[in-house]
Amino acid sequence: MTGGTLLADEIRVRVSGLFTTHHRLRARTIALGVLTIPVLKAEAVFYAADGRELILDRTSWWRRTYELRANDVLLGTARPLGILRRENDLRFDGRTYRLSAIGVWGRIWRLVGPSGNIVAEIRPRGVFSRGAILCIFESVDLDLLVFAYHLVNACWHDQAAAAGAAAAAGG
Repeated sequence: MTGGTLLADEIRVRVSGLFTTHHRLRARTIALGVLTIPVLKAEAVFYAADGRELILDRTSWWRRTYELRANDVLLGTARPLGILRRENDLRFDGRTYRLSAIGVWGRIWRLVGPSGNIVAEIRPRGVFSRGAILCIFESVDLDLLVFAYHLVNACWHDQAAAAGAAAAAGG
């Protein structure tokens, strides 16, 4: 049911599109799949290279909760912890993970495993580049990694919208 385990590596995410965005995940030697995020829908779809489809669904706009499904089977859930929503509780495959923003600006996110070990980090590609770099430190399921990236991408968009609103209000 899951996408298989990825070992320590680096995954690059390239983004194309304006309204509907396509996030192409690629390891050094292999394409892993494409995450398609429509602008006005709560549901995104990951088309894995092996033909599987994952549905990443925002189940509540107010609480910012998400579900990960494959063939109508619930694989994982995510919910924010705290009022500032800089930390998320992810449940996947019977285990609980923590996804947290680190640093002053909160642009880098860290996925921490059930035993407190750092599993992966999600970093933006650059100031003027779209996409991300996913650094894998321990073996991790591809489906969990895609789910975590989707959550981080949503947070980045919320941060950009808030900054734009603040700039418009101040100027």
